Amino acid sequence: MNGAGDRVTGRLASARAEGRLGLMPFFCAGYPRADVTTDTILAIEQAGADVVEIGIPFSDPIADGPIIASAMHEAIRRGVTWRSALDGVEAARSRGAQLGVVAMVSASIVLRVGLDRFARECASAGVDGLIVPDVPVEESAAFSNAAHNAGLVHAQLVAPTSSDDRAARIAGASSGFVYVIARAGVTGESEAIDAAGLSSRLSGLRAATDLPLAVGFGISNA
Repeated sequence: MNGAGDRVTGRLASARAEGRLGLMPFFCAGYPRADVTTDTILAIEQAGADVVEIGIPFSDPIADGPIIASAMHEAIRRGVTWRSALDGVEAARSRGAQLGVVAMVSASIVLRVGLDRFARECASAGVDGLIVPDVPVEESAAFSNAAHNAGLVHAQLVAPTSSDDRAARIAGASSGFVYVIARAGVTGESEAIDAAGLSSRLSGLRAATDLPLAVGFGISNA
């Protein structure tokens, strides 16, 4: 890929070459203040993250627990939109941010704006990739094509309940990395992760793809 997505693939490739885990924290754009997005990106990079995952505030967040849902509702109340979230990314780039930036965004927002326009505006602002959690792999081709045409990666989600065949199909449809959901349920810190099951899932996916595997949902420690 030639485009903004190179920052994601490059950062994760460096982590792999160095034999270490990559770090990709999440935060909600515009929380706790509408103007905080830029400073948060810069602080996260300074703290050592390879990639940052930015949640675009949405009134009905998909699979998010009470903490993230509350943050999104408060950001919306303060007037944060997808466009102002991208403005925050653009300002961070103008101040030297070099880490990968991935937007997690509902399909409702992308479709309302238009797939191609949304992907182009993300790339123009300095976003490197998309995660659209409420689009199943069967309906993902148009989103992937729009992302690819704009130079973005499009990571898709493998659920704990996905069959091995389906997981391999999702991995094959992803670019940049594969997002592996660590446990059933919503986002949020948890000790209830089946480590053996997760390890088995990762091993199966590693046999199906060479893409980096990013684990999320319930992660509370290294």
